[in-house]
Amino acid sequence: MTRRTSPRPPRLAAALAAALGVALLPASAAATDLRLGADLAWVRDSSFDAFWENDLLGRLDLCLSYTPLALGPFRLDVEVGYGYAGYLSAVSNFDQVRSSLSIHDVYAGLRASFAPEEASWVRPYARVQGGLAIGLGSFADEGPRADPLAEPLRSSEADDLGGLVYGGGGVEFALPLGALMDEPPELLSEPMAFGVFVEGGYFYRTPLDFSPSVSSSDDPDRIPVQGFSAGDLDLSGGELRVGFVARL
Repeated sequence: MTRRTSPRPPRLAAALAAALGVALLPASAAATDLRLGADLAWVRDSSFDAFWENDLLGRLDLCLSYTPLALGPFRLDVEVGYGYAGYLSAVSNFDQVRSSLSIHDVYAGLRASFAPEEASWVRPYARVQGGLAIGLGSFADEGPRADPLAEPLRSSEADDLGGLVYGGGGVEFALPLGALMDEPPELLSEPMAFGVFVEGGYFYRTPLDFSPSVSSSDDPDRIPVQGFSAGDLDLSGGELRVGFVARL
């Protein structure tokens, strides 16, 4: 007597793989965003006073994101980007030293967003980022000179590498080209779109330590100094970011 066996039910792994495949299909054909933002951070630490006249740190940010996972109105993006702040300069120490600072950030992160069905042109989101910050410091001796237009008596440069972590959230307003065109591009699963975004968050940065080497001065009235430490520069602070987004 032979015993009949019932068909084996689908395995859980196969079902999950199928569901994941359905979720990935729409995202693989589109959802590449390019963002250009302008940031304004509030740096409270007094070490920033040596490089800038107030507590506001301005920064430009360029970010490219790609969507590996989309499920209904939800989207998860992978981001890479670059940030730059390079106009900072101040005179300190009784007008004796002019210090200049530039910051280069490279980072990667994740961004989760949601587009309501009744207003798909509005997309709230949250994001986290982590990366490296490269600080370049310049220090010039602004002591008394016979010719005020002459080059500084001494100048030196130093650099340091630190880490950064950012977390924030905001909202994006993007208008599809289909709203302005008779037919959207056929090669894309969703129309190209352009818009603006605004977000707020907090940057945590590890302190940067500048220790430049300084050549001794030939002036006999000045104490020769071969090097010094500018101390720890802490640029952590809350941030407001606004900018433009292009969905390709």
